[in-house]
Amino acid sequence: MREVMTKSMARNIFYGGSLFFILIFVGLTAQSHRYIVKEST
Repeated sequence: MREVMTKSMARNIFYGGSLFFILIFVGLTAQSHRYIVKEST
């Protein structure tokens, strides 16, 4: 890997990380909603 990070590399890392955390957040939100509806009183 090169020592220099280009703008496109930085942009790809930023978008990839953002997408990853958004997917985790949506998944945890859906799991919590499902738990509240089915398990809790």
